[in-house]
Amino acid sequence: MPAPRLPFELEPPMRLIWPVLAVFGFVLAYLASTPGVLATGLLLGFVSLFGSVLSLAAVRIESRARPETQIIATSELAELRRQAEARRKAGPPPVPPAA
Repeated sequence: MPAPRLPFELEPPMRLIWPVLAVFGFVLAYLASTPGVLATGLLLGFVSLFGSVLSLAAVRIESRARPETQIIATSELAELRRQAEARRKAGPPPVPPAA
């Protein structure tokens, strides 16, 4: 039996976690008193900033993508091409006479 679904998500999306981590990393680097903590903070900040940009790009790409149910199968695409080729070889449709 599957677990019941909640009407909301408990986990915040990663596109919100990455910027928080980046800010934390840069604050850590600003407040660092040793070179090791400075390097760790800068590394965390820049890697998180890069992850934030990629997660925003992924959300944008996902919002513009077509659902998989709308993608035509290769067999259907081949059939549509055969039908178009047959119509092209048959010539233009007859024009009805002007009244």
